[in-house]
Amino acid sequence: MGTVRRALWAAWLTVSALLLPVIVAPWVLPERSLFAAAELCRREHPGGRTCPLCGMTRAFTAIARRRPHEAHNRNRAALPLYAALTANEALAAALLICRRRKRNKRIIGVGIP
Repeated sequence: MGTVRRALWAAWLTVSALLLPVIVAPWVLPERSLFAAAELCRREHPGGRTCPLCGMTRAFTAIARRRPHEAHNRNRAALPLYAALTANEALAAALLICRRRKRNKRIIGVGIP
């Protein structure tokens, strides 16, 4: 693997690792904790416009609670963004497993060749 390719691989894995809590937090943390953390983001928006991520915490929590209509009402970009982030995490995990399996010539944690 070339140097540039290796650097891009490492950067992508780092970003994927940093984004993993965004996907997992709505499933494991109580809503109250997430909403309290989201309140720290509230501020005056110039021109009265909201930022593109306004409502995303509540939307991701709605997705975790299986309420897609509520998620869409909170932020229209929530469903596609959550799907893209989830697909990215799944791809990163699959590639890491395949790479490790190729290197070790067996399935991770299983003695099957």
